[in-house]
Amino acid sequence: AGYQNVEIWSCEHGTHCYQPDNAPFQTITQQASSLLKRYIWNFNNGLDKLFWNNLMEWHGFAGNPTGIFNAMGLIGDGSYCGEPFNEFNYIRKNYYSYKILAEHIDTDKASFFGTTSFHNEMAGNYGFEYQNLNTSAYFSIFWTDNDSADFNINLLSDYELINMVPYDTLGNFQTQTLSSGNHSFTIYTDEIYLLKKTSTTVIAENTDNTPMVYPNPAHDKVSIQ
Repeated sequence: AGYQNVEIWSCEHGTHCYQPDNAPFQTITQQASSLLKRYIWNFNNGLDKLFWNNLMEWHGFAGNPTGIFNAMGLIGDGSYCGEPFNEFNYIRKNYYSYKILAEHIDTDKASFFGTTSFHNEMAGNYGFEYQNLNTSAYFSIFWTDNDSADFNINLLSDYELINMVPYDTLGNFQTQTLSSGNHSFTIYTDEIYLLKKTSTTVIAENTDNTPMVYPNPAHDKVSIQ
């Protein structure tokens, strides 16, 4: 529209699980996979904000119990659209996928660096590289929209490989450690992988031995740290 330097937002974004009206059946695994792809691809193609519709699922939205807005939540309500009744207040897989994604690519966590050699959208393969803002280490997220694809990489140190779509509804992720060297494996549709350097913990020596006493002034109790 001729405007310059404006942000682009997607304000009611999402996809469903199970089968609302006029929509194909999707599993909770497919919903979680789609959430990851939608955030990653859109953010790396110019979108500034994406608001998922919604956190808690609508219940009979607008008087239409089988409408799509009753099937898009990160947390389900156990009603309508073929959703099992025992999934009331049910935390879906896409909740945990959103959580691990935010922990790694929120704007205060990492910045987009570019695409990887695996990235070829015409061939249905996607690979995006990021830089951790705290450690300056690089990590990548990749997937295929094909039934399967071969992935090859040469690592110079130990890395963690995490499927960001949990294998259960408790938020557990399939994780493996890859040692330095060449690795070849097959990835499948609805698997979204995070590849990052193995975490290391640095314990700094405490050189300040001055105790802190609070509150000051105190009435009944003091705390010493």
